[in-house]
Amino acid sequence: MCGRFTMRVPPNTLSTLFNVSIADNLTPRYNIAPTQPITCVRQQAGTPGRELVLLRWGLVPSWTRPKEVRVGGIINAKAETVATKPAFRESFRQRRCLVPADAFYEWEQGRKKKPWAFQMKDGRPFAFAGLWDRWESAGLQLETVAILTTTTNEVLRPVHDRMPVILPPKDYSAWLDQDLQDTATLQQLLRPYPAAEMQGFPVGSWVNNAQHEGARCLEPATDEQPLLF
Repeated sequence: MCGRFTMRVPPNTLSTLFNVSIADNLTPRYNIAPTQPITCVRQQAGTPGRELVLLRWGLVPSWTRPKEVRVGGIINAKAETVATKPAFRESFRQRRCLVPADAFYEWEQGRKKKPWAFQMKDGRPFAFAGLWDRWESAGLQLETVAILTTTTNEVLRPVHDRMPVILPPKDYSAWLDQDLQDTATLQQLLRPYPAAEMQGFPVGSWVNNAQHEGARCLEPATDEQPLLF
């Protein structure tokens, strides 16, 4: 799964990478968690160009009855079933987005779950594949997002059995293209990111608390565990 990540990239770098206008007041975030607003890039049908929006992390499908709207929503969608699951299939065809990030956390499975951070070896930013939806009722509107996950590559496999779908820049335009609705073609984009470009390292327990922020969340653990390449 993908339940926490970081986004510390300067606005001008994001603007260049995603070809979108970005305000200068974005602040670095080290412990982004579900239910929080997250920065997303999307391109809606009938509108020119891409837009940067804040969407709440935790998808609420548009058809959800008001009494069934959960506080958390659905934070992840599996790549293997996203085209057929009722909660995701319409958004998969028509409402896809990019979620900028520069690292993410996974917790090692076992008696005591240990947090690990994963990023590109050169530290460059990247984008998760996301789905968004708009829920409306009685004049209220809620726009939410889920991050897609897939099987792990060799770097993450010792820690977890799922990882977020990371799209290479060459696939950004296809993923955002609202005219592309062929699910078979779209699912070909949802694959584990090449392990040779990634690394992972254990971090301290400070990040376990979703209320904690700041650079301390990403500090390596002090027990000198090795990097995963």
